[in-house]
Amino acid sequence: MISLLLAAALLAPQEPDPAADLIELRGLWLDTIDDAFLARGPELAATLDFAWDHGFNSVFPVAWRPDGPLWPSLTAQTAGGVELAPKWVDTKFPSRNVLTEITVECHRAGLEVVPVVDLVMAPKLEIGKPIDALDPTLMKFTNAVVEELVSIHAIDGIAFDAHALARYKPLDTAGLQTLGDFVQTLRGIVNQYDPEIRFVLVDGGAGQIPWMERGLFDAAVVRMQARDADAWKQAAVALKAEPWCAKSPARALPFLDITGDAWTKNPDALLAAITHNRTLGLRNAVVASLTELRRDDGLLATELAREPFYGLALVPWRNGLEWRTRGDATLPQVGEGQWEWFLDSTGVRVLQTSNAGKGVASWTLRVIEKGDYDLYTWISPEMDLGSRFAYSVTTKSGVRTVTVDPTRPGSKGWIYLGSVPMDRRGVREVVKLSTNDGEPTKVTVAGPLVAVLSRKPRNR
Repeated sequence: MISLLLAAALLAPQEPDPAADLIELRGLWLDTIDDAFLARGPELAATLDFAWDHGFNSVFPVAWRPDGPLWPSLTAQTAGGVELAPKWVDTKFPSRNVLTEITVECHRAGLEVVPVVDLVMAPKLEIGKPIDALDPTLMKFTNAVVEELVSIHAIDGIAFDAHALARYKPLDTAGLQTLGDFVQTLRGIVNQYDPEIRFVLVDGGAGQIPWMERGLFDAAVVRMQARDADAWKQAAVALKAEPWCAKSPARALPFLDITGDAWTKNPDALLAAITHNRTLGLRNAVVASLTELRRDDGLLATELAREPFYGLALVPWRNGLEWRTRGDATLPQVGEGQWEWFLDSTGVRVLQTSNAGKGVASWTLRVIEKGDYDLYTWISPEMDLGSRFAYSVTTKSGVRTVTVDPTRPGSKGWIYLGSVPMDRRGVREVVKLSTNDGEPTKVTVAGPLVAVLSRKPRNR
């Protein structure tokens, strides 16, 4: 009965024509409560396939956390902070980059990835000590972290979470203006690497209206605090009334927290809340958490996929372009030598062989769409590998040798090999790997290959 009352309170006129549904952001927010799904390669891949299968087109992993980042940050470590969140430190996998794993698997699954970081970051927090968001030292540190983030990861956007500003020294109008100018500086840094990376504001508070009006952010994730249906309706109406949202509702990303808001755990109420937003022209949604979506055999996710997340939706900030396309990882094939399949410590299935004999493995890529594809291959972390993996990659200019030393930190996990051209519905061998006979006591491994359709040039 309660669910029916909630639904009745929110439901209004019929939804617009289904054709309008083709352009809307459907984001999945990944926070610490969802870390179990990120622990190993197969679980992560299955998680992101689950997201795509249930209508999502983007993922927002919280990458800057109180206990450390999701990637090994030399910037943080040098400044006296934590290099990598302790949860992800693995003696068998030094310098594991969880954010790279999320990014590669997101793109394979056809999802945009928008990591979440604090708007102003500090290498470490001192309990009870107020923080000045306009501190030049913190701004310099934040600049360095953001530059490190985009230089290492092929991300699609950055979400800047401003909720921590509530714990900082209060900002007046002039302070908000200064912090907005700082965001412009960040944009300039990011544009040097990739001008297509989108900026998203999260919990902007007092800065939300002036910053969005200035066009500093492409979109805003708005947590609409609501303990019941009536409160949700009021919050949605208030959001739509903000000048920037009234002019361009596609920039608003209402946040549906089915972890914290118990009333939205009911499928009828959740769907009714989304439907109510749509009657106001607020078609986007960012949903948390994955843990709740997968509960009860994925009941909530199934209801979302049935409606309103049916079909394929394009992210609004891509102007009608399907930015990411879904694909499957390509497994290596044995060309010469004695290879055997092996399940590594991360759960990834790879081919392995001893360098004592000659061995050759290759990857044959099959694609639908014509274009250039960025190639990533998996190198297992814990095995007694040789110091030289020489990949022959067939690029536009011919065969190029890409040499990787897996014994070095940061040279395991997903490794970028370069870009290759493919024709429409093309099928051809793109990469070959041979053993190194100079290290006969070592092992060579050939892991899966992920090919990501490259939409634009990137500085790497």
